Amino acid sequence: MTDTKTQSSARDRAMATTFGVLLGLAAPLTAFGNAALGIAFGLAVLISLVPLRRQDSRTLFIRPLRTRAALAVGVMLIWWTVSAVFSADPAGSFEVIARVALFGLAFCAVIQAAAQMRGAPRAAENAFVLGLAGVGVLAVLALAVDTGLLRLFKPLTDGPIYPQDMFNSYKSLLSIALPVAIWIAWRRPEIWVRLTVAVALVTGLALILGLQGQVSFAALGGFVGAVGAISLLWVAGRLGRIARTVLIAGVLVAALSGGAVILSKLPDAPITEAVRDNPPLPAVDVHRQAIWGFVFGKALERPILGHGINAIDKVEGAKQEVLDFNQEYVPAHPHNWFLEILSETGFPGLILFAASIILSMIAVGRLTLRGRAGGWAAIAVMGAFWTSSLANFSIWAAWWQIAYLAILAIPAAALMITRR
Repeated sequence: MTDTKTQSSARDRAMATTFGVLLGLAAPLTAFGNAALGIAFGLAVLISLVPLRRQDSRTLFIRPLRTRAALAVGVMLIWWTVSAVFSADPAGSFEVIARVALFGLAFCAVIQAAAQMRGAPRAAENAFVLGLAGVGVLAVLALAVDTGLLRLFKPLTDGPIYPQDMFNSYKSLLSIALPVAIWIAWRRPEIWVRLTVAVALVTGLALILGLQGQVSFAALGGFVGAVGAISLLWVAGRLGRIARTVLIAGVLVAALSGGAVILSKLPDAPITEAVRDNPPLPAVDVHRQAIWGFVFGKALERPILGHGINAIDKVEGAKQEVLDFNQEYVPAHPHNWFLEILSETGFPGLILFAASIILSMIAVGRLTLRGRAGGWAAIAVMGAFWTSSLANFSIWAAWWQIAYLAILAIPAAALMITRR
């Protein structure tokens, strides 16, 4: 009997370590391709299903699904489904909706497993910081010392490699990953952990600032969003209930007012030479402003149902060339989650989506103010992701969603542990 228990315990530890390593390495592996991220996270999800045989694990799995945020997500998915019926690409729209629902369930499975498996959180944190530091050092060496090393990041690519565009996905990911790395260094006393995080920070910032461009701008915006979310929660925690409500309402009104001003300045299609020479918005390239202006105009044409999820690039005029830029009005997506969801699911879809985000952040914020571990990091990740996605990759991109969930799962698991 003792031998059986010992073998079972060893097997459980091995499974927990494997799960943690896969979860921690998922995001850093994005530097080697989105497929590497998907494989690592997918394997972690599969392992996370094993504990669901137990009742206590199923209880943890269901807990996030019983929140007001989950209810808002459910209503949102129903509306998106209605919108998809009238989509310019119904099959593509239904596919994305199903994938979003599946990823949400996978995230619940992962965080319950991380909370249940002894040793899994520590393994995930170790793998995460080591992965970020290792990839960062290798990437900086490849760019600054020997460009031949870039082939390590694209082993299956036979054609030319362009260093300037080499780490676009990874740079975006860093804006949501580095806040978690800082949190790990803050809560872990080991010298090697803090030194590793320092290396990850230095090399990560070197990549973002050294490889300038629109993606780097979005990543820096993500850092601003992380700091802003943390600051807002810190101030809110020192106010009474009424003052806190007024503060949150004021921030929302300010955000909506600022958004309205930006939308009012977007250029209408077709873009003229005058707009090209004197763009209305600073810090944003003219082509992206042309995309946003075109998409916003299309959103106003179908304000209730939208044009269908992941279908805005299929509407009339989307593939027309912008002036002499040799670029289309919508090459693939709007590079802005607000406009993407508005144009594809209508104002109701956008409102429900925003409500889901706000309720999720409020729920995490409340736990954070009660002293729950991982809360500050989770809020930072959420703030960074939604801010950087205002000028970044498609919100429907599977790799971008997985990266967000894989990173968020690390502090979220700590929240689950302290809630048990």
